[in-house]
Amino acid sequence: MTGLAEYISTGTCPTPAIVQEWDQIPDALVQSFTPPGFCNGDCFSAGQGLGDAETITIGSSTFNVTAPGGYFSGDASQWGIAEWGTIVVGLYAMFSLIGDVKTHARKAKRAAKAYRSA
Repeated sequence: MTGLAEYISTGTCPTPAIVQEWDQIPDALVQSFTPPGFCNGDCFSAGQGLGDAETITIGSSTFNVTAPGGYFSGDASQWGIAEWGTIVVGLYAMFSLIGDVKTHARKAKRAAKAYRSA
C-alpha cells in the first residue's frame, strides 16, 4: 500500500553551509557535552530533515510520528501522531463548517422572512 506522501513531489532539502563546519567537529568532542544516546555525527547528515523521524521517545514511551511506510500508509493501527492529528483537524474543520452553514442558513431564512413581511 502506498502513502499520500508518494503522490507529492518534493525536492531535496538544501544543506546549509554551516553543516559542513559541524561535520568537522570530532565525535569525541560532541559526546563530551551531549547526553548518552544522542545521535552524534549523523544529526544533520544529508538526506535527513526534521520531519524524517518515524518515532519519538518520551521517557519510556515510544510514539509513531508517521506510519512506518510513510504518511497514511498501512492500516490505521500503524498510523502515528501526524496521521491522527490530520484526522482530528479534518473532523474539526468539517463539523465547524456544518455549524457555520446551519448558522448562516438560519440568518438567511430570518432575513428573507423579514424582507417579505416588510
